[in-house]
Amino acid sequence: MLDYASPSILSLLAAAFYGAVALTCILAATLRTSGATGHRGRGFWLTVGIAFTVFAAMRVLSLEDLSRDYLRELIAEQGIRNARRNLQAILVISVGLMALVLAAWSLIRLRRIWPDRDARLRYIAGLSLGIIVTLIIVRLVSLHFTDWLLFSGLIGPIRLNWMIDLGASAIVLLCAAMSINSGGKAQQRPHRSVSNFRR
Repeated sequence: MLDYASPSILSLLAAAFYGAVALTCILAATLRTSGATGHRGRGFWLTVGIAFTVFAAMRVLSLEDLSRDYLRELIAEQGIRNARRNLQAILVISVGLMALVLAAWSLIRLRRIWPDRDARLRYIAGLSLGIIVTLIIVRLVSLHFTDWLLFSGLIGPIRLNWMIDLGASAIVLLCAAMSINSGGKAQQRPHRSVSNFRR
């Protein structure tokens, strides 16, 4: 039987940060202009905002910890702990290769869309969101090697888990803020009609 544990101070701080990212993304969605590009931007930032709202709720309710403990109990009951350990090396190598391929593809894709500022911001934010989702999945699987890598002190008390999680979230926040800035400027830019040019 799993017992609910109240979230730690760090979890609540992370939830507050996720909430700030979610609000910024939703605000970015509301400032999108009309047209096909504006609709794509509105849908993208709204989706990212909803995702970070879910992340914040998971932190407050300790859903990730409860899910990880449940999986551990299930593995212990099924007696497949040894098989789980044997899959560690295969999983780590597979994830590493996939990350390299994705990184190379992302650089090529980013180079193609670089002139389009809004597309560039959305793409970088989407990659950062993908990193966070992948990190959550890795934490849920909870392999011995990945637990040691993520939660052991990388530089003193600083953990790799925090660096990836907060770093990727900060990138999304920055991209959303920059999108808000560009959206606000687009709305403030005066419309020049033919009569204005004649004057």
